[in-house]
Amino acid sequence: LMECLRRAAKQGWRGVDSCGGVVGYSPSRGVARVKIGGVEVEVDVRMDAIGVYNSLRKRLVELEKAIRRSEEELRRLEEEVEKLRKQRSVEVKSSSAVVRRRSEWFERFHWTITPEGFLVIGGRDASQNRAIIRRYVEPSDIVLHADIQGGSAVVIKTGGKTPSRESIEEAAVLAACYSKAWKSGMGSVDVYWVWGEQVSLSPPSGEYLPRGAFMVYGKRNYIRGVKLELGLGVEKTDECLRVVVGSPTRIEGDYRSGRLVGFVVLVPGDEDPSRVAKRIRRVLEKRLESLRHCVEAMSVDEIAKRIPGRSRVVRIVFREV
Repeated sequence: LMECLRRAAKQGWRGVDSCGGVVGYSPSRGVARVKIGGVEVEVDVRMDAIGVYNSLRKRLVELEKAIRRSEEELRRLEEEVEKLRKQRSVEVKSSSAVVRRRSEWFERFHWTITPEGFLVIGGRDASQNRAIIRRYVEPSDIVLHADIQGGSAVVIKTGGKTPSRESIEEAAVLAACYSKAWKSGMGSVDVYWVWGEQVSLSPPSGEYLPRGAFMVYGKRNYIRGVKLELGLGVEKTDECLRVVVGSPTRIEGDYRSGRLVGFVVLVPGDEDPSRVAKRIRRVLEKRLESLRHCVEAMSVDEIAKRIPGRSRVVRIVFREV
């Protein structure tokens, strides 16, 4: 074939069609397109058969390299797409969990719910103390405060019912732990309680009421030696996870009943609340594998804001879920 093509080229490309397999040619470039084994290839008629073979072989090697590079790039892109898809899936789960987790109005305060179902709220600072006394205290509610300057104004919302001693003592734990006694490293503190009708934000004539303080008129009822021990539990709700607090006995009871997936017990100590919160979150990540999207939706701050101050973890219990 190559001999035929060379002769035809020397004769002005006359008779090139008689060489067989020729489907086209370009005299100006000195090449012809021939069909070999069902494949069209372009050959230089100035080369002999060996030269054409080597040229085609070189082009084949280059094409194979290009194909391999393309395949490698395709695999890399597929891996990157899969990585992004998984990342997006996690982000969507976390995002949806955050959206679904709606906070109740009372969660802006310190809060708990007693075994009898009474809502207990407490101020996080002086301005919240004042807001609670002004807006949320009714005459039949019970107001508690640690017998120390500086602390949360805690209120049991009774709804006109009479709480048991157990509910009052449960609320007293919040009043004790969220007071200056915790920051002072005390082991216990007395807590007093009065009826809502006994408190006022109006001081006697000629007297000044410090920011966050309130007046108490009449008899104070005392609960002596309330231990500064706080149970912090993690509750599985229909909307994911929520941090709850209470006395260690109460929180452990809720855990044993299955209401909580785990809990820790805190006492005054030297560890910063954010560090304690991060420790708790790491435990959640390890133990609650099936609820990972809920754990990721729970911020460290959501845990830290329930911790009274610098603390020490004396007990930590979580079941695997």
